[in-house]
Amino acid sequence: MPALSKVVQPVPETCSAELSAGEALQQLLATGADALLVEKQGTIVGLFGHREAVAAFDDGSRPVERYMRRPLPGRNVADSLESGADIMYREDTPLVLITEDEGPLFKKTSKTIGIVSALEVLAEIGKTTTDTASNKVFLGRRDLGLNVPVSPCQRACPIHQDIATYVDYVSQGRYLDSWLVIHETNPFPSMLGRLCNHPCETDCKRGWVQGPENAVSIKSLKRFATDYAWARRVKIDWQRAPENGKRVAIVGSGPAGMTAAQDLRLMGYTVDLYEREAKLGGLLSASIPHFRFDIDQLEWEMQMIVDMGVNVFLNKNVGKDVKLEQLFKEYDAVFLSVGMMTGRILPVPGS
Repeated sequence: MPALSKVVQPVPETCSAELSAGEALQQLLATGADALLVEKQGTIVGLFGHREAVAAFDDGSRPVERYMRRPLPGRNVADSLESGADIMYREDTPLVLITEDEGPLFKKTSKTIGIVSALEVLAEIGKTTTDTASNKVFLGRRDLGLNVPVSPCQRACPIHQDIATYVDYVSQGRYLDSWLVIHETNPFPSMLGRLCNHPCETDCKRGWVQGPENAVSIKSLKRFATDYAWARRVKIDWQRAPENGKRVAIVGSGPAGMTAAQDLRLMGYTVDLYEREAKLGGLLSASIPHFRFDIDQLEWEMQMIVDMGVNVFLNKNVGKDVKLEQLFKEYDAVFLSVGMMTGRILPVPGS
């Protein structure tokens, strides 16, 4: 991590501690600075920013010393950026005084040589820090001819979700980022966060060893991140490839059909979706009891797919209302995802 010397700035505009708060505010606005350093008898004793100006709103005639933030924390110019960021967080301050030692070894004194703001610290940390979570690449064994995920939980997942990444984001408090990673391979996390049999947790390494630790609750974390996004009604505006001029018909709007519609739109295909029923979702919306999930949340996820530009045709029974041969003629490809139309019969006499 670089030292604070890399981002130190000259001491900015100062104001006298005896100056009235009203005059200090005018000076602050005139300079366009985030804050003024307050000086008294040649020494910087505090900070007067917009937050302090609000506190002085009722009576701006009193001296700025009454409202300033103090003491203003300091760091040595040789300290790391990380230490600067740490004290800014702990002291809730946008500025840190930067000092430099001078004088002989046993008679050293410190003098102020500049300041560092949160903006410079964050900008420099952004240049030198790699977000490993979003850059994980699971190459697997190339001799198998396919990319096999290397983490046991991801290997066990039927759709090979990047579990390590979205769990990592949750641990950082980046819940929307976690939800975005989940959505890369899973259009319906609201359902799988409730109904999945979570083979990933069975293979979680934390559960392999007998002891106080259990497997990570991966399914529950998926549900939490999705519920967090749903509560804020956020939506994903996917970056799609340019239109390629090819058309695909999808028959059936269950999980397979809706997922295919999303993937094809991302690749630039025109998608027409035919559904026999009066609503989208297939068995998701028609057969699973609604006390097991939030139907409005499912519709929110399906609407995000439709908003990508999918043309939806409800109450269209392919084979009756629209002939399958007609679709083969009109489209470059047809994806049949009609689902299980007939239920299984138990091998029990009389059933």
